[in-house]
Order: sequence, then structure tokens, then C-alpha cells
Amino acid sequence: MAHTASRSVRLRPDHGERVRLVAERHGRSESEVVAEALDRFLPAADDDETLARWLRYFEKVKRRAAGLPPGPERPRGWTRDELHERGRGH
Repeated sequence: MAHTASRSVRLRPDHGERVRLVAERHGRSESEVVAEALDRFLPAADDDETLARWLRYFEKVKRRAAGLPPGPERPRGWTRDELHERGRGH
């Protein structure tokens, strides 16, 4: 089995829902669905023109995001560890 590395990826709500539905429908984990999507995309990134188009797109997104106001600064009222404990039913 190939070595895997844990990564945190932020998905739009609609993407997250689509990944969940595909995983459920095919009896696979969400991680497997995301990995397969990357396997399908990444070979295209080997093509210099395709990679250049993606990099231009990401730069445009970064510039657009830089112009947005920051989100509200408010305490969450919970910690990451507390969420994990709640998920375990403790």
C-alpha cells in the first residue's frame, strides 16, 4: 500500500456535499474520492500550458480575496480538542 500523508483541505459546502454523496454511493471514503479526483487532475498539470492556466487562475483568486474585508474577530467558544471529545461522545 502506498504511503499516505494527512492533509487538511477546505472545500466549499457544495463540493463537500458532492464528495460525501459520491463516497457514500460508491462505498468509499471521502479521502479516497478526493485522492481519485487529484489523480485525474494532476496529470493535466504536467502540461505546461494547463499548469500556467491554473496558476493564473489561482493568482486571480488570491488578488480577489486580498480585496475582501477580514472576517469577524470573535472567540469561537470551543477548542479543537473539545470538538474531538464531543465527536467521541465524551
